Amino acid sequence: MQKHIHVIGSSPRSGTTLLNEMMVCCFQVDRHYPHERAIFRTPKPKPGELLVTKRPKDALFMDPIIASNRDVYCIYVVRDPRDVVVSRHGDSGDQYYISLAWWKLVYRQSQQLLQNPRVMKIKYEDLVADPNSVQQQIMDKFPFIRERLLHDFSDYYLYSNASDKAKRAMNQRREVTASSVSNWRKHLPRLAGQLHLYGGISEELKAYGYEADDNWLAELEGVEPDLTRSFSRNELGWFFLTKMVIRRWIYAIRYRLFC
Repeated sequence: MQKHIHVIGSSPRSGTTLLNEMMVCCFQVDRHYPHERAIFRTPKPKPGELLVTKRPKDALFMDPIIASNRDVYCIYVVRDPRDVVVSRHGDSGDQYYISLAWWKLVYRQSQQLLQNPRVMKIKYEDLVADPNSVQQQIMDKFPFIRERLLHDFSDYYLYSNASDKAKRAMNQRREVTASSVSNWRKHLPRLAGQLHLYGGISEELKAYGYEADDNWLAELEGVEPDLTRSFSRNELGWFFLTKMVIRRWIYAIRYRLFC
């Protein structure tokens, strides 16, 4: 029995690096990679092998791949987009890392994927608030991993040998903390700027259970929008979207033929 668990996310800065580190430290994993690994560049697991990989952007390309291979399972990490857009990466210095445009694109593209029974959605906020409960949920969803349990997620940092890239992605953090939850309230100009540039997110917040109504928008009243560009300058115009559609099927074909 071979299994491949691929960690994807609602966008970069969604917590996929943290979850990946927890998975490879706290379960007996036969093969993994130092940091990100695109699924269409990853050889399929050998018989009896448990393979764990992660790449948040693969959420855009997973539909045809997971449909073609019953040994592939996905954990989709979603994070409050307001916190995503105010997050910084170890490589980005004082510059905000990713724009709201990317989160909204993945949201639209991932709704069908989330209906697949081999895809599990978890919230970053739940992961950092109660990591052991999320770990139990993963074992309930994917029972084959239960027999490979080694440690609690809350203790992952005691066993972690994260690569330099992974450490930079996590801003060198080790122990699990919920200090970054609702951090957007400290960066209102940035959030106001992203909403001005890319449109509202009220319906998406309600759909994922982050808000029950639109009252949170009152916190942005009178705030001058910060319109500076993000560090990761992904231009999501028509040319990018056309390339994405083409790549979606190229990657699926490549995975079938060469992985």
